Order: sequence, then C-alpha cells, then structure tokens
Amino acid sequence: DLYANEQTVKRILAPILSYAEDDIAKRNSTTEEPLFYFCIRHDVDRPLTQDQLNAHLELERLLGCRSSWYFKRETFNPKLAEQILESGNEVGYHAELLSTGDGGFAEKLTTWLGHPPGLTCDGGLGSEFWRGRRTLLDALRLNVKYAEYPVGWYPHTISWTDNQNRSLLLTPLPVKFDIFPEQCQEHANWIIARRGLLILENHPDIYTTKYVNFIRSLVSRKPQMHTVDGAIESLETAKGLMNPNRLNSKGHNTR
Repeated sequence: DLYANEQTVKRILAPILSYAEDDIAKRNSTTEEPLFYFCIRHDVDRPLTQDQLNAHLELERLLGCRSSWYFKRETFNPKLAEQILESGNEVGYHAELLSTGDGGFAEKLTTWLGHPPGLTCDGGLGSEFWRGRRTLLDALRLNVKYAEYPVGWYPHTISWTDNQNRSLLLTPLPVKFDIFPEQCQEHANWIIARRGLLILENHPDIYTTKYVNFIRSLVSRKPQMHTVDGAIESLETAKGLMNPNRLNSKGHNTR
C-alpha cells in the first residue's frame, strides 16, 4: 500500500537525507524571515493553449516569478516551448510509465534543448511513480539532468547514487496546489522554516483567484525566485561548485 511504499523509499534514501534539526533551530533563532528558494512548476498534462501560457507568463512577470514547464510527449508544443524559453523560463519532461519506455522523447527533448531536461513524474496515487527506487533507476537510464523525490516531505536537494556509482540529483516534492490546495500553506511553511526549495506545482488550466493570491503571499515573504533548474544551479553556486552565469545551449538564461 501507499504507506508501506513510502516507508520503503525513506529507508532507501535515509543515509543521504539526514540533516541536523538543531541547525534548523539555530537558523530560525532570529526574528528575521528565513530565506528560501521559490519556483513555480507547471505540469502540462493536457494540450497547452496560447491563452493559458500568456496568462501565467504575464502573472509571473508582474510578480517577478520564474517557472518550469514539464511537457508529456503527447503535449509537447515546440512553438509554445520556445516562447517559454525566450521568457527566461525552463522546459522539462513530465513522464509516466517509464518502465515501458518513453518512445524516445527524453532523447528528442535533449536534442531540441541542447542539454538533458529535468524530469518530473506523473505522481497520481496508484501510478508507477510510487515504485520508488525503480523510478529513480529509470530516470538514470534516460540520462536526465535531475528528477524528484519519489515520496515524502524533504526541504532540500540531494544526490542519490545507485549500486553502480551513478548519481542522480533529486529535487524536493512540490507543494501541490493543483491536488491538495488546502494543505499547501502547511507544506509551504514547513519548507520555508528550513530555508529550503519550495516548488509550487500547478497545471496551466488552473488559474483562479485563490491560486494567484497564494503566489502573492509567497512572493511577499521575499524568496529568491528561479526556475527549478536555476534554483539548483544557484544552490550549487553558493557551494562554489558552479558558474552562476551559465546559460542553456539556446542562449536563454534559465536562472
């Protein structure tokens, strides 16, 4: 069942997920609002329209947000994807049924982008995404730039390594406005308290007053705003490991 799957995944990831809770307490001993990273994630499960894209990009431009758009192979639209890149945002891969192959879409998207895409998975309850380690191995096979935790709340990125010493960067699971809007505030506060990476998941056909107000409330807490890829690079740059001015191969700044 779902609970058993979650416990199994936690056991697999436990050695690299540990961090000191007393360090969190030290960070939050000040009255100053904690710094966190904020990204908007759009899972394009259904064909994206020009009006939907324009509405979200305009909102994000006005608020100073950045976003990452993850297409399924059947929803990928090169024209709209190019507009997303030109606006300084990210295009990635929203996958399902990795175990049966992806029809070569990851490779095609890599060629189109000029670099490996980030990967998110269709995480509906009962989907194969909950297979945990198997999904991570499938993501390694596709040679994507990063994937996401299979299950559970964690505030930061980690590097997961398989038994062949191959590494895969994992991002935290998103705050799911599209599925659990009533629980979003609790999850967001938990990440912010740990100065983590807050990825807000939505679908492009959801554009409501409640959604807009929730984004405004997060922006008012003064996060660093990036695409998911840009947030990862910014975090790594802070460790002195990457060039902060890196552009993607199409010449667009995705930070």
